[in-house]
Amino acid sequence: MRGYMRWLLPVLYAIALTSSANFGDGGAVSDYIKPMHELLPYFLGAAMIATLAVVVIGIISFGVYGEFYRRNSNLLMRLRVVFQAVAVAILLVLTYVSVS
Repeated sequence: MRGYMRWLLPVLYAIALTSSANFGDGGAVSDYIKPMHELLPYFLGAAMIATLAVVVIGIISFGVYGEFYRRNSNLLMRLRVVFQAVAVAILLVLTYVSVS
């Protein structure tokens, strides 16, 4: 299993558990979900900033076209895709929790 998948799978599993949790009576957010509901915007912001950082590093390394670009261009592209997927997943969970 690749390095970034070791930490990505537990994060996605935790998000899936959070989105499928019981919301209690009358649609109220349960005690378990409330702290997660407050933290999800921060997680979303962190994922978006990480995506932006990887994109900027990729653009700068592409412009310089040195040894770093030749060694890491494919890795940077994969990291960007992973961070974007995490950001979209968090956004979906945040929307689901907010609507419920």
